[in-house]
Amino acid sequence: MISAKPTTAPLAAIRLDTARQRAALIETTVMPHVEHSLEVARVAYATNRGEFTDLIDTERVLLSARMDAIAAQTDVERALSELERAIGDVPSAAPAVASLFVEQQP
Repeated sequence: MISAKPTTAPLAAIRLDTARQRAALIETTVMPHVEHSLEVARVAYATNRGEFTDLIDTERVLLSARMDAIAAQTDVERALSELERAIGDVPSAAPAVASLFVEQQP
């Protein structure tokens, strides 16, 4: 979570690197493992060698892993925003977004 306290650029860069590593780990290691486990559970259930509850539990684990992947990508975006603030770089879309919140005069 990003604090209200200003962050230095080196600290923000470390947070960004850490967030990117976590997101990559989830995508390259956790997700393939859980997807494989789900396939094994599906085959086991389809061949009457596994329980339905095992299949449902594995699907729940996959959904949880997907939510973790989304949270990790959100952390990457937040850390990138924090780094941009720390170095004083404003994204090119910021003026367009800001104009949405300014009342237009008729």
